[in-house]
Amino acid sequence: TLSVKPQSNYGCSLVKPVLVGSNAIFVHQNGSTIFDMGFNSESTTKSGIIADDITLLANHLFLGKTIKKLAYQQTPDSTIWALRDDGVMLSCTYLKEQQVIAWAQHTTDGLFKDICVVQEDARDRLYAIIERNSIGTLEVMESRDIATIYDAFFVDGGYSYNGVNTTTKTLSLSGGMAWNETETLTIGASSATFTSDDVGQYVFLYDAETDVTIKCVITAYTSATIVSVVSDKTVPFNLRNFPVTTWSLALQEVGGLWSLNGKSVAILANGNVEPQQSVTNGKITLSSASDRFSVGLPYVSDLETLKVNVLGSRDGPTQTKQKLINKVSLICQDTRGLFAGADDTHLREYRPPKRTTYDDPLEMVSGLFEQAIASSYDKQGSVLIRQSDPLPVTILSIIPEVTVGGA
Repeated sequence: TLSVKPQSNYGCSLVKPVLVGSNAIFVHQNGSTIFDMGFNSESTTKSGIIADDITLLANHLFLGKTIKKLAYQQTPDSTIWALRDDGVMLSCTYLKEQQVIAWAQHTTDGLFKDICVVQEDARDRLYAIIERNSIGTLEVMESRDIATIYDAFFVDGGYSYNGVNTTTKTLSLSGGMAWNETETLTIGASSATFTSDDVGQYVFLYDAETDVTIKCVITAYTSATIVSVVSDKTVPFNLRNFPVTTWSLALQEVGGLWSLNGKSVAILANGNVEPQQSVTNGKITLSSASDRFSVGLPYVSDLETLKVNVLGSRDGPTQTKQKLINKVSLICQDTRGLFAGADDTHLREYRPPKRTTYDDPLEMVSGLFEQAIASSYDKQGSVLIRQSDPLPVTILSIIPEVTVGGA
């Protein structure tokens, strides 16, 4: 016969638990506490199974709220996602064997209504139904794994576009005499490529030998394989009457943004940050044509340190003393652009080393970022790091330069 013995007196709610390794993660019957239950060799119970409250150090995120659903994302990071009844989503980086249980809160311009995790291409992806302006949209959490700044997607509820050719289809530029911006040229495609809606948009042709990109605006549509264009500069010999696969379709007017209509959006186009725009009739116009871009709701990421306490100071503990922080050094990974200061009214933008070329955008950098900051003596002695642009920042270490004054 089967004998079931209770292992703890913590009741479980109707929310379906998730399995993380050998531990079961479940919502307590009160609806606002989450436990993990698993085997522990140091347990005083006969079975060795115990249940721990993993919300204990972040209970401000749960008080007065109810958890409606749990989902577990194993890769690329071990993350438990929890959906609150007020439409806010919580995440928990869960690596119990490393004693890492870290909660964070996620809000959006709308309400999270449902979540699930789906395995795609050997990694897990989080999908969410989000209600914006009484309209539900299905959105996916984008990965932070990017190879170049062109791939960056650091906006909320956004869209991305990549018009770079990855096929064997060729384009050929012909009809030139001077081969410059003073005459109309013809682009022929090896198979159907264009539509009449492409008039006013661009074709980029890349010459690998001279590292030159020709930007051609489409002025007339003849067929799905033939359009008339005007180039932005003299066409290199390697691109004259020669079929190439190194091309892309670029947009200047971007449409189809109806879910963002009336919203102010952040834009990263060809790796460069553009001024924010308001979406009108589902459209925006980029400052220049781009073959790779992301558009979406902006968000601000802040990291603020606790009060600095200098260990080993000859004057003893420094938390109650006046402190001056006039410089901070950051060890970063795959980062571009950030602001640092003593508070949000004294932020300074990090200035990268001088550029040698302006043809390509600044790429992500890993290493030491040193930033002078404006501050004065006070007992707070904290540092604020901010990213307000749609760019990546990963901070591994913060090293403030502290001068300790009197009490």
